[in-house]
Amino acid sequence: MDNDTENILSQRPVQEMVMVANEFCHFIENAENQSDDIIINVLQKMMPLMYLKGSLLPVVKVQNPDALTYFVTEETWTKIYTMLKNKLQQKENYWFANEDAEENDKVISMSMAEDLADVYQDMKDCLRLLQLNTKDAQENAISELQKLFISHWGIRVCRLQYAIHHCQNN
Repeated sequence: MDNDTENILSQRPVQEMVMVANEFCHFIENAENQSDDIIINVLQKMMPLMYLKGSLLPVVKVQNPDALTYFVTEETWTKIYTMLKNKLQQKENYWFANEDAEENDKVISMSMAEDLADVYQDMKDCLRLLQLNTKDAQENAISELQKLFISHWGIRVCRLQYAIHHCQNN
């Protein structure tokens, strides 16, 4: 991609990912007003879409890496985590087989609230950076979101889909 001739935000995969990220953040921020069943039901549909859109993000060459800024504070993350933990209650914890762990640590207890708060943080940081409305901010926002898809939020979305599937079908 040539950053000088093409606006990053005009690319369809970027537009669609930003739209899904915005819907996800809005839903999570208002999840306190929903039942646990509605939360699970909405996330069941949202997680696969989020993963698909994240997998289509372009690799963006960042001209000014110093423009990368994070906005979600530990206080905000904790507020989201606590709210989700309280809403999901019995559905909150799930077991996950960690293929990279030592033999005795292969199956570990995971937290849906923690994974959701982590994904929320990555999405919200991107959206807030995009609101700065500069080329440097756009490059950094999309580049970071694409990199974090690979290293952070993509795997969490997969794990969440697994946990949500079991909540819906057990």
